[in-house]
Amino acid sequence: MVWATTVGWLCNHVSCLMQYFAIGRLLRHSVWIKSLLVVNSPTVKAMKVIMQKPGLLSFDKVSVMVGGPDWPTHVLAGVIDVPILPLQLGTIPIIAPIALTVLAGGGLLKVQEGGVWVALSAMFLLLAAAAVGACTLGAVLALERTVVRERAAIEALPDDEQAKEFDERSSGP
Repeated sequence: MVWATTVGWLCNHVSCLMQYFAIGRLLRHSVWIKSLLVVNSPTVKAMKVIMQKPGLLSFDKVSVMVGGPDWPTHVLAGVIDVPILPLQLGTIPIIAPIALTVLAGGGLLKVQEGGVWVALSAMFLLLAAAAVGACTLGAVLALERTVVRERAAIEALPDDEQAKEFDERSSGP
């Protein structure tokens, strides 16, 4: 279980680094990438506000980094040049849902033995689902709180005109 959790955690960190560097930093001037990120939406602007706040870590930063989907979160961090240290430190807590998911998988392997494993497996699956759900809920609440509390800062962020034009052209007549 420890080995599988460690491998899962390392895979998560490597994928986040790859999204940050190979997509976000390398393609940060790509209008297509900015369009895919929906950089002009209030939610993504809220992510920018959260990730660019001073300080190494905050509850909202960690919530977004752990509970938010990797694709927009870490790519956006690369596009807006968030320092890599807080980004990687902020994703460390992902080990909890990974460990619970590994535990759930291990429980499923033991179900065929019967007995207490059937009940334990169901409990492990429930815990894993609850952990992932809690992380996602944390990210949603952090973004919503930022959209409400930091409305002026979000509205002050200028739209990316190139992405806006690209989106308008792509949406058709």
